[in-house]
Order: sequence, then C-alpha cells, then structure tokens
Amino acid sequence: MVQVRIKELFAPEIAAGIKMFTGGRDTYDYESLSPTEEDAVKTAFDKSIAKIEAVSPKVAATIRPQRDAFVKWAGIAKGTFPETKSFSYPATAGGLGADWITPELYKYDTTPSATFPCYTGYVATASAGDSFDIATTAGVASYIAGNATETNSYKGSITTGMHSFVVIAQDGLVEIGTSPKFNMIKVSTDLETKYAPVAMQPLVNQTVEDNKSIYQYNTPGMIPMDYQVGTIIKAYANDTGVSTIVPLGMVFYEQEFVGKTGTSSLPRSASTPA
Repeated sequence: MVQVRIKELFAPEIAAGIKMFTGGRDTYDYESLSPTEEDAVKTAFDKSIAKIEAVSPKVAATIRPQRDAFVKWAGIAKGTFPETKSFSYPATAGGLGADWITPELYKYDTTPSATFPCYTGYVATASAGDSFDIATTAGVASYIAGNATETNSYKGSITTGMHSFVVIAQDGLVEIGTSPKFNMIKVSTDLETKYAPVAMQPLVNQTVEDNKSIYQYNTPGMIPMDYQVGTIIKAYANDTGVSTIVPLGMVFYEQEFVGKTGTSSLPRSASTPA
C-alpha cells in the first residue's frame, strides 16, 4: 500500500475536465488492482452505463468518460479498507465488491446513527420502501448527504468487515419525473467547509432528453465519501414537493456489507464498528 496525491493519480482525468472534490484531503492510501480486479470494476461500471445510455444518451455521455477514474477510486477504497481483500464481480465472500449506487447501498441502515452514519435527507429505508425520493421545501435546504442540523455528516459504513466507500460521479445528480427543485449545491466535509455553494447551470430547468423528464445537476467534481471523513451535500430548494434525485456513481464495499442473506439493510448484529 502507498499514499497517492489526488492531483497526480488523477492527472489525466483532471486534464480532461474531470475534477475531484475531496474536501481538504490531498492524499489517500492506495492499493493497486490486479488486471482481474480492474476487469471486475469495469464490468460493474459497464453493465449499467449501457442501460443508462438506453434511457438517456446525454447523461451517459457525461458519466462514461469517468470510467477509468472509478477504477482508480476502487484502488483508493482497497487501500483505505483495513484488511487486504480483492475485487470480483459479483462480489464473493471475504472479498470486495463494486457496483452502482442504489438506495440500499447508500442509505444502508434504517436509522442512521454514530454507529451507522448514513445520514441523508432521502426518505428511502429498508423498511419504508427503497427509493431516491427526497422532500423539498422552498427556501429550505435539502440534504443529499448529511442531516438538516449539519451536526451529522454522511459516511460509508464504519463496521468492521462491512466497510463501504461511495463515489458520486461528476455531474452525477439527476432529477427524474419532476421539475428541478435546486438552484445551488454546497459540498463540504468534516475537514473543510470553506467553499461556497455551486450555482446550477442556467438551463437546469430544461430536460436533457426530448420527451423525457430528466434533469442533470452540475457538481464541483467527483465526490468521494468514505467511512473516515464525513461529507455534507446541501441542496438549496426553490420549490416545495417530493423529488426523485438519483446519485449516479459507484459504491466499493466489503462483501459482508450487503449481508450474508442478500438483504438490503446492513445487519446490526454482525459486528462492532472499527
């Protein structure tokens, strides 16, 4: 395992316009992936990007160039997790998995807490129906990550043997089925809060695909959210209602994170936090 500088590891992506918003972290632990592991992460990415492309070629066109960056983030996740394990697709017992963000993998416990710090404004829970629905109130912030008091930030699973590491793609927040509710987004971490909110592009209220209600928000870059440093993604709402805001990106995890029986919620009794 080595430490890598973000600007050096992602130099090709940054030069191509793909930014990394790491919130005060310049270096990460990194473990190289074997060719087989790289193929596993790429397979996980490819199997869904093709489906996204079938629905929205324009959204897929902004996410597809980030494929190699996600492979590099998988190496960071592998280096961050305390035990040395290998990626496969699908994940196998005792190994690491990579897949697209789903409600179950994002809000991974019914009741977020210091032990299960998946704080978010999403209403999706294992018991209340899995979705990416989020309530909005005009003039009041909604939280893609973190909670309304901003005393609790979002982290991946901190549970021993069940760690997770989320990476949202650059421009990877997509609203589906309803008119856009947000005009600014602020991203901060436990380490750094200095950056101002980012304004959404002026035509955000125009659908990106003809005859479909698909709206894409711009972000300050790819947004990594591991289990060590908390993240808050605060979205400023200009309308009241319930919206479906899908975070497009990947989750890297220890296989036991999804539960031995394949259930959607993290098993509480499996182990204690690291």
